Amino acid sequence: MSDLLPPPLDLQAILASPPPKLDFVLPGLVAGHVGAIVAPGSTGKSFLELQIGIGIAAAVPIAEGAFPTPTAPGKVVLLAGEDDRVVLAHRLHAIVDCLTYQGAASGALFPAIDRGTLVARLQENLRIYPLQGFRTRFHGAVGAPSLVEELRILGAEARLVVIDPLRRFHDGDENDSGVMTDLVQACERIVAGTSAALLLAHHTNKASALNGMGDQQQAVRGSSALTDAIRWQVNLVKMSTEEAKVLKVDATERGFFIRLETAKANYLAPQPTVWLRRLKGGALKQVSFGAHKVSGKGAGHGR
Repeated sequence: MSDLLPPPLDLQAILASPPPKLDFVLPGLVAGHVGAIVAPGSTGKSFLELQIGIGIAAAVPIAEGAFPTPTAPGKVVLLAGEDDRVVLAHRLHAIVDCLTYQGAASGALFPAIDRGTLVARLQENLRIYPLQGFRTRFHGAVGAPSLVEELRILGAEARLVVIDPLRRFHDGDENDSGVMTDLVQACERIVAGTSAALLLAHHTNKASALNGMGDQQQAVRGSSALTDAIRWQVNLVKMSTEEAKVLKVDATERGFFIRLETAKANYLAPQPTVWLRRLKGGALKQVSFGAHKVSGKGAGHGR
């Protein structure tokens, strides 16, 4: 028996019964696997991740339907590598206020939930670590293996572990395919054998953004080994001038709209484009443009 390899599959036992159902944390993102949200800076990655975390922790809608509402609350661990307590407090208020706001005329911006119930669920299930100023590396640094083990402990009972952004948690060369493959394997060890998925935040490369290809799976900054190794990737892209014209969005409003594309999903059929709108404070809400469709480069057809 090898000490380096796991036992081989018992094929007779596997084929004697139907295969187990895949355990999706998010559509296409399976428990025990690693996914990523990829976008340029200041596009909304951190808000979307926080809204996903709140949605899973409290079993409430995520950006008003951008992803399915979880059927039951689950524990979430979010490592905020660039943000301090004050910034995170403002983001939490912006999202929670939207979830619990009751407008006199228009109703809730999101399906309403009693604020006390929501806060209690978040207190129980959501663990956010503000790490601005901390030297936190789980790969490529002295002591990194012990941090991986600590994160394994934190994520043992979790449904989702979020690392934002990836660059803050390693010292390696992002253009080195070996380094990036090792990094994903370190992430896989954190959630291996658990009911949690691990979600990374990472930036797109400048060339993809300039060429209107920010929705493609190859838009990830650094070596393509990163996107090759993960199993799920969504990209966020700011609305272009062309898209605003087609969708009849005023030029002064264009900056509030963000396109979400499922650039890679190994265990899911191709997904439709989702449009998000920034609300007051930065929270994101899914919006629909009816029958309008956008065609051409950067129009949301990248898979």
